[in-house]
Amino acid sequence: MLYTNDIILIPPILNPVYSQHIERFMPLGLLALAANLRLNHFNVQVYQPKKRLLNNNDYKTLSSDILDQRPRIIGFSTWCISYPASLRLAQNIKFLEPDMPVVFGGPQASILDKETLAKYDFVDYILRGEADNTLVDLVRILTNGKSREDLENIAGLTYRIPFRNTIKQNEDAGYIENLNSLPIPAYDLIPKSKVVKLDVGRGCPFKCTFCTTSHYFSRSYRVKSASRIIQEMDLCYQKNGIKSFGFAHDMFTLNKNFVFELCKSLNTYYKKTGVRFKWSCSARPDCVSEPLLKAMKEAGCTDIFFGVESGSEHIQKIIRKNLKVRETYKIAEVCSALGIRYVTSFMCGFPEETRADLNDTMKAILELGARGAKPQMAILSVLPDTPIHNACNDRLKYDGIYSDFSSYVLTREDKRMIKNDPVLFGSFYYLPVTSTTRENLLSISRMVNDLRDFPITLRMISAYLRKDIDNNSLFDLFENKIKHYRKEKRPGYPELYCLIEGMYDYIAYLEGKGLPVCVKEILYLEAIQKTLSTKLIQEHINHPERITKRKSPTRIDSNIRLKSTGLWALISTGYRISSIIKKYDEGKLSNTKLRYGVYNYLVVAQSERKSMYTRLTGSQYTILQSYQDKMSKDLLNTVKVDMDEKELQKFLKRMIKIGVFRVEE
Repeated sequence: MLYTNDIILIPPILNPVYSQHIERFMPLGLLALAANLRLNHFNVQVYQPKKRLLNNNDYKTLSSDILDQRPRIIGFSTWCISYPASLRLAQNIKFLEPDMPVVFGGPQASILDKETLAKYDFVDYILRGEADNTLVDLVRILTNGKSREDLENIAGLTYRIPFRNTIKQNEDAGYIENLNSLPIPAYDLIPKSKVVKLDVGRGCPFKCTFCTTSHYFSRSYRVKSASRIIQEMDLCYQKNGIKSFGFAHDMFTLNKNFVFELCKSLNTYYKKTGVRFKWSCSARPDCVSEPLLKAMKEAGCTDIFFGVESGSEHIQKIIRKNLKVRETYKIAEVCSALGIRYVTSFMCGFPEETRADLNDTMKAILELGARGAKPQMAILSVLPDTPIHNACNDRLKYDGIYSDFSSYVLTREDKRMIKNDPVLFGSFYYLPVTSTTRENLLSISRMVNDLRDFPITLRMISAYLRKDIDNNSLFDLFENKIKHYRKEKRPGYPELYCLIEGMYDYIAYLEGKGLPVCVKEILYLEAIQKTLSTKLIQEHINHPERITKRKSPTRIDSNIRLKSTGLWALISTGYRISSIIKKYDEGKLSNTKLRYGVYNYLVVAQSERKSMYTRLTGSQYTILQSYQDKMSKDLLNTVKVDMDEKELQKFLKRMIKIGVFRVEE
């Protein structure tokens, strides 16, 4: 066989809910490995999956495509959420090419190395921990002919000794202390994007009971130097014009002096080059301060991800997060005042969690949401080798309900594997709780996640909301609402519709307290946007062949049929909501006299997370309102009094471009 690549590396994301993840996702760990392999004169490719793996034929197709790249070795990066898919893909590859060496790495395989090799003979080697250097050693041996003695010298390697029918686990490799010593990750392998994840450091010294990454990186906090980080940003800008970055580090702001130094260096770079970057990061709320946040904002920080986990001081201590929740509110207010967007992430389903704890968490979610946060929530996922797993693994149960933190599609075969192996797939199991049902926890976490798609509505009711939070048992309120909604057995997505109805009721109540009546129409717009984006997710999962770039024909005539995509909606409002939103963002709404009238808008799903809206003229609204799978000439006859053919041609082409219609010959 003629080889083209010494090794192909497979990313861990294979079946994401959001299709753009499979198109653009490229984990930094693989880019770092690729750079070191290149430095040592190996040909390496980071494979970018072209489709989800939703059935056996998809696995066969993808396996053949990978082998068509003619690799000597295939390496898999693994996460818990996608471990079933990684294993199934490896099995298919091994079936087609039995002699192909298959190497696993990443957090999941590192923790369950012996268990994986014992059960799945198509996995040959597992490299545990940080494999930047050890993968180079393994590839060198496998491409030049291996011996048992050679394999014994690779730290962090777990492998089979066939003639002894045993599994050998070499000593740990440890961690790479000086990250500047590593080559710049192979950012050139990232699919074309406007934002790049930047490898700025590794490790978190905290000991949260639910977290596995701190253990994977040896709890050793490390960062690259400020000059090295700016060098990598400048490289991405010079090569691809990238100006927006996500700093990849679980605890970026632990060392405040380092962050101040980086901010100062970035500002010097901006003055010298005239180029300015935007960047985001992850942090603990207790590891930032007002002066630090100001410096970060001035240096280009636009977004921060805060892991809060629980609004209960009781649970904070049990999970060893140890945050002071009220101090988190103060940090949120600073971020909002500075114009830094921020996500606050929560969890539920801890075995010790009471209804009072859950109520405190719901209160914290709304308190932070009223301060401008984008909240998110997931059911506890019991990850392998975490303190909570080690203490409670004999109590794990399986019910087929998975934490939605993964945003991952599981196939029937994936579920069968999970159900039959609680050791390898324990993250899909759960610890029983007595405070409520699992179904209710899942529904409430979904409602919280949907809440972040109503940012304008939340901002406009925030002052009222903060006054009402202490007056209600919020968890009971949410739980009773969803139970009532479920009892009526309405079709569709119950959590979303329940949330929308609840917000409508609350806004109607607030109108009696002076809330402008236009807010209800803002909610209506955001509800339509969210509903269409949700519909697009299902469309992409059920009909992946329709994910194509939209291209308008040069001319639309009677031979072309325009078929509705079904991913749009028309709304009529009594107020000009586009103007209201603009004036609110500018802080001028209170001094504006609202004029009542009739305003028509088109709302169109643009991606699985975003929908756009645009105001329509009367003629445009009439065209779309009357459209029922008619040919373009029929449309022209319908509106010939109000719009000539040239105008109609231009309008229909735009509708194709933004996703209202698709062309069918």
